[in-house]
Amino acid sequence: MKTENGKALALSALMLVFLVVAAVLPACGGEKSQNAETGTTAWEAAEDAEAKEDRFLRVDPQLPEMDFGGYEFSIMHWFVALWNRDDCEDIAAEELNGDVFNDAVFNRNKAIEEKYNIKITLARSDINEITNSVRKMIGAGDDNYDLIYQRQHEVMAMIMGGMFFNLNDVPYIDFEKPWWDKRSVDDFSLGGKVYMAASDISTTSQETIGCILFNKALAQDYALENLYEVVARGDWTLDYVTETTKNMAKDLNGDGKLDANDFIPFIGGDLLTTILFNGAGSRFAEKDEDDMPFCNFNTERNIDVCNKILDFMYNPQLYLNESDGAGEPMFRNNQSIFMMAQMMSVRKLRDMELDFGVLPSPKYDKSQGEYYSCVSIHQAGLASVPVTLSDPERTGIIIEALSAESRYTVQPAYYDISLKGKYVRDEESADMLDILFTTRLYDLGSVGHFGGFETEWLRMVSNKKRDIVSLYEKSEKMIQSDIDKLIKAIDKLD
Repeated sequence: MKTENGKALALSALMLVFLVVAAVLPACGGEKSQNAETGTTAWEAAEDAEAKEDRFLRVDPQLPEMDFGGYEFSIMHWFVALWNRDDCEDIAAEELNGDVFNDAVFNRNKAIEEKYNIKITLARSDINEITNSVRKMIGAGDDNYDLIYQRQHEVMAMIMGGMFFNLNDVPYIDFEKPWWDKRSVDDFSLGGKVYMAASDISTTSQETIGCILFNKALAQDYALENLYEVVARGDWTLDYVTETTKNMAKDLNGDGKLDANDFIPFIGGDLLTTILFNGAGSRFAEKDEDDMPFCNFNTERNIDVCNKILDFMYNPQLYLNESDGAGEPMFRNNQSIFMMAQMMSVRKLRDMELDFGVLPSPKYDKSQGEYYSCVSIHQAGLASVPVTLSDPERTGIIIEALSAESRYTVQPAYYDISLKGKYVRDEESADMLDILFTTRLYDLGSVGHFGGFETEWLRMVSNKKRDIVSLYEKSEKMIQSDIDKLIKAIDKLD
């Protein structure tokens, strides 16, 4: 049976590689931003054959040949019962069912199971229970789970509680390899220690990226210029969005007010405040020379970013904040040109008859070096290892092997086949995905919830607040207090 499965696996892998190499793939988003300054368009830069070859060239993880004697490698992953969706579809698949993504996950796990003689198992745990479950496990000195995915929104308590092993000390894990998102390592490291990071095992750090969708037919009707070219030359900014959406709103039912029954050029929800803030390259916390967080929010640039965002979101002629779910129906019904979204929204809208395109979050201004793509702390979890792991070498080998295999099976299935070939409507939108996925921003200040300030900012429009300086001044002492507690906790670890 193993021989037959191995043949099927090899054939499946070859088919995936063929599909990936055959796809027309652009260069990374950071390079596009730099090329934009020289006048090179995103799709022209994508023709660099060497860059395409390097991207999908299989890199040997240089791991030892091992037989772990049927060891059960257990993964614990968070979920939210009320969401009624599978947030673990990228971790485990029960069987082959013909779906490209599902089968890639199944084949990845099967390949590593057979290579190292292990069994990969998945345990789902509610976000309100997973922290206590891990705490009890560690308190008892058990190592029931080898890999932990907790939602970023709740993970800081686990880090401060000393529940996670420093990934820098796990043998064979190599953050310089392409299957690790180095930005997650750099953004979330604390004092040089890394307690969580994004690897290619999981796709949630892509699925939860903030982006902007636009109705292509309406963009033509309103004589908008080619928005893909605007992005490519670096002109897609907060000011550009504001100017573009002026003089478009229409009171369709004639009741004298603008709401979900009318035409509003841009629609979204509370999350837009954070998507735009991070998209402008701003963070709720920076890090000092010791790799520790400090609050640098109250700068002239950040305050201007916030005011630009609030000016836009509070203008009923430009924007409608629909956090109760009315935004998507309006977008489907041609009642808006632009809609705030996340990459997971692309899948949801795949049955939409009219064509739509995908754009990154706008820059603060043209001088901003590159676009930044906010990864939601509310819907994404990163990889962590419990501090009680009994065999660091075994853990490191398996995690690195899974991450490496994911880059050439699961990630191509998600990124190139499912999104580019199945859901995204045009080649230019596919180019935009390359910008989104290579410019991910992880905000330590958001994960830390310092002073609760990030949450206050997130709900600012819904709570009908406008004075960002006053809001910060009220939170400043608590922000510093929370940062001091985190630094003290990290200093005690390891």
